[in-house]
Amino acid sequence: MISLKPEQARGLAGYFPGVADTALLSALQGHMGAVMADDPEDIGLIVARCGDYLYFGGDPGHPEAEAAVRQAPAEGYLVSLEPRWQEKFKAVWGPRLEAQRRHIIKRDMSGLDRERLAALSAQLPEGFCLKRVDEGMARALYEMPWAHEYVNQFAGARDFVERGFGFAVMDGDEIACVGTTFSLYDAGMEMGIATNPLYRRRGLATAAAARTVMEAMDRGWELNWDAANEISLRLAKKMGFEKIGEYDVYIVHCV
Repeated sequence: MISLKPEQARGLAGYFPGVADTALLSALQGHMGAVMADDPEDIGLIVARCGDYLYFGGDPGHPEAEAAVRQAPAEGYLVSLEPRWQEKFKAVWGPRLEAQRRHIIKRDMSGLDRERLAALSAQLPEGFCLKRVDEGMARALYEMPWAHEYVNQFAGARDFVERGFGFAVMDGDEIACVGTTFSLYDAGMEMGIATNPLYRRRGLATAAAARTVMEAMDRGWELNWDAANEISLRLAKKMGFEKIGEYDVYIVHCV
């Protein structure tokens, strides 16, 4: 497999039919991740990677397809909406593979109410506060099992604060919840939201998400919200977003 340059990969979204997750665009447009193909001049197999997400296109019967599928990291995600690729995932990983239903959110911020978002961002329990993520906080997020997935598409903490942004709900010096730029693409960002398991069910994600959405609006960025579960979907709707579809990704478990 050969690594493609952004100028080679930009026009190749058609190899991934139906995929709405903008982390794919992050790789194809050269913002983060990588794109590999068997032959840049005559593509039979193509794999785009952004963080722990691998997107597959081309022929699942290609001689190198199985090896490409086996590149998935433990607890990583395999993505294709094509049934033949999904069957390939299952054939390679067997019982270690789990399907996860995701919800597609309409990328339209024109109807969002900024005043309402501001009110939501201010609704924090007593003793908690909301802070912009600085380089030191970003460095700490990389070391947190519940949070590192939401920053590790960037080259490091400095890259995160220079190109992206985040807002953390703080309990003293402890990061309890964070909203981040999960990934970047030409038009904007993909939303990331994570809460320390010790602080869940306190409404912290609402405040962090609202402030993150407001920042994207202020920057004139498009925001994609790829809701991984019903909790994330409800939170997106609370912000004012609309669900327009759903799809499955496949998680490769350690055991």
